[in-house]
Amino acid sequence: MPVNPWNLEPDIMSVAKGIISSYLPLAATIVSENIASQFAGDGNQLRHVFTSRGHPVSAAASLKNIEIIEKRKPFS
Repeated sequence: MPVNPWNLEPDIMSVAKGIISSYLPLAATIVSENIASQFAGDGNQLRHVFTSRGHPVSAAASLKNIEIIEKRKPFS
């Protein structure tokens, strides 16, 4: 992965432009399994809400963008 030339495994990664190519507003936070496991189970959810959260058009555009990236493999 071009953003990781040092072969490090980040615990938390914030992504935005790359996930949707700046066509629409969207961002995501990706966490390691170690961190995600801390929120598994009843009563352990991390709740953080924004007004633009989960917009269906942005979500659909980002899924298509990820599909194109996986198909074309521009980082290979």
